[in-house]
Amino acid sequence: MKYSIDHAPAFSVLNIEMDEGEILRAQPSSMLCMSTGFDIKAKAGGHLDTPGALGSAKSLMTGESFFTTVYTAKRDEQQISIAPEFNGEILNLDVSQASYYLTKGAYLAS
Repeated sequence: MKYSIDHAPAFSVLNIEMDEGEILRAQPSSMLCMSTGFDIKAKAGGHLDTPGALGSAKSLMTGESFFTTVYTAKRDEQQISIAPEFNGEILNLDVSQASYYLTKGAYLAS
């Protein structure tokens, strides 16, 4: 998976190139455009670290969407562009090195 963040800081767009089998989880309605080689599914319980009803409740309480859109590349070199609902800067956060507390609506994709 390769990505670039373009048009920052005010009108950021996340452009991603994915190979077969790679998965992107994103907020609903964040997709701007994409190539045709994706399988798209909506998953209830958008909170990524807690499955099922508890994950759904966490999503609603934290201000994130109840659903998450899951994009799976069916072929190599598939491209997708996503952007946040409101204008602003997109940042890449390394969650393996630190914990973050984000404001409501801050999650875009992983």
